[in-house]
Amino acid sequence: MKTRYYTLVACLAVVGLLTSGVLMAVAQEGSRQLVSGTPVTGALSQEVFSQTYFFDGVTGDSVTLQATTAAEGLDLALLLTDAEGEIVAQDADPATVGSAAISAVSLPVDGRYYVTVLRLSGAEGEAAGDFSLTFTTTGGATGTPPTE
Repeated sequence: MKTRYYTLVACLAVVGLLTSGVLMAVAQEGSRQLVSGTPVTGALSQEVFSQTYFFDGVTGDSVTLQATTAAEGLDLALLLTDAEGEIVAQDADPATVGSAAISAVSLPVDGRYYVTVLRLSGAEGEAAGDFSLTFTTTGGATGTPPTE
């Protein structure tokens, strides 16, 4: 169990390091945008161990994220980062089989945030399957970019 935890911590560290460049490129794709109250689906495979989405948030908004899967053997982890790649919140609990959640996190600053759903076993794992991700917020964060 400890080995699995350390593997996950290492995986989250790598994802955190990659967020500033990789996530900025993902943000250019409008199809990966989260909208509060609208679930999205994705898939993880042996080749693709994470999927990243984004939303625009406002300081003080409360954000809740829930990822679930029915795929046997696929344990999920969630990572919430800001536009600079700093980790705001994460859930990587191996005891919660088939789901990961970040509940009522207060956003520290206005701006773009990234949500990464990943296989708990990281790049080393082989589990695959579909997942559902739900994003909800109270306050001004809607997932819709601000208009000028």
